[in-house]
Amino acid sequence: ARDFLHSKGVDVMGELTTRGIVLIDIAIISCVANDWQHLSPESLIERLLTPLAAQKIRILPIVSGLKWAVTFGFQTREGGMGILQITEVEEDKKHFKIRYKMLQSSRLSNIANPPKTQIDEGSASSRKRQINAIAAADSAERNIKTTVEQFVALVLASKDKEAANLAVPGSPASRHAGDLRKLIAKGKLRIRNVYSDQTAAMVTTTEVQDDRGRKVTLTFYLQRKEYLGHSIWQVNDVDYTLRITDIDLQSAEEAFKKRIQFFKNHPNATEIPATQPGGVPIRFTSVEGLQNRWRLRLDLPEGMYLLQGWYSVVDGTIREHVGGGSKSVVGAGECEFAWKRERNMLELTRRPGSVSRTTWPEGAELRVTISDKPTTLYSERYALLWQGDFVKDGLVLKSVYYLARLASDADMDAGFLTQQDPITT
Repeated sequence: ARDFLHSKGVDVMGELTTRGIVLIDIAIISCVANDWQHLSPESLIERLLTPLAAQKIRILPIVSGLKWAVTFGFQTREGGMGILQITEVEEDKKHFKIRYKMLQSSRLSNIANPPKTQIDEGSASSRKRQINAIAAADSAERNIKTTVEQFVALVLASKDKEAANLAVPGSPASRHAGDLRKLIAKGKLRIRNVYSDQTAAMVTTTEVQDDRGRKVTLTFYLQRKEYLGHSIWQVNDVDYTLRITDIDLQSAEEAFKKRIQFFKNHPNATEIPATQPGGVPIRFTSVEGLQNRWRLRLDLPEGMYLLQGWYSVVDGTIREHVGGGSKSVVGAGECEFAWKRERNMLELTRRPGSVSRTTWPEGAELRVTISDKPTTLYSERYALLWQGDFVKDGLVLKSVYYLARLASDADMDAGFLTQQDPITT
């Protein structure tokens, strides 16, 4: 059936048995907002790049007597992203009325995205393979997400000698050239995330450890007509940003040529410390092989605590504190969380009875997203680290947020989150 649908080019079809719409090879997530005009491309793209959107054949269930539009974000097999809205169900004729619009188009030729598995940076054959892939593409209408992935793959696939040209000798940026050269010569880097919209994109690599024991993450920001390349080095919790402003990535072939030219001679590379006053970087990463165990990287200033809790959210408004709140004293470095009291909240998918009826809406499905991207904690706002959406008939009825912020002894008595406190998502 799948082969038949692919050969016929089918993307969407009605399904009478389940009374829904079937999407073929289209990743999809339910949108909280039904506002057709003001859905953010950035937020849509970020959610579509989560594991929740990985399933490629989906049925959108439709209930009879539909009185409002149901909105979904989707990503096609070619990488384009947009919004699909079911506006009406004609019960007697078994018809659905839909509309959709693309927020990010894609006109790729027959070229596969570069693998998101490990890339051998020291392999000349790997580098050649990536170059050939770029040369085969229709660069004029390339999806910027693919352009970014391949650009970074080229950087990571550079041989040791070429890596020496990543910074102009004598420039501020050259102080990190040796570190980058060692990282590339050392072995493996992996492209972790790619976020993009119509005009810009961001790529992050996995964290690696250099010869000095420091953990380094590379991040690249790109725009279609102006390359704002930031190579962010997270060293001892201080970010050093190399700002680059003169590479045009509109064409993939030209981008490769300009990359070589730039890295050999770039007169205006500057080093900019990325400062976030009052903020503390935090990141959760999953521990492979251990279910619901997460590793927390956090260095708290002296006298500061991690204030955390679970909250029920409806239509973006916090309605109740649903438990699991506490303060934690976390020292410098990494520590693992087994979640203890919070474990049931992470395992809600086991059975609805594991939480109270007021928390789990009847008949709803729980969809979970855990943030593994770097986040900054502040004392005046909460950061969203974990989100569970209760979805029924294509609508998000309620969400549960796991939130955390910094707190000192002086403001611990202020309690947990109120509806007025801002959230960083």
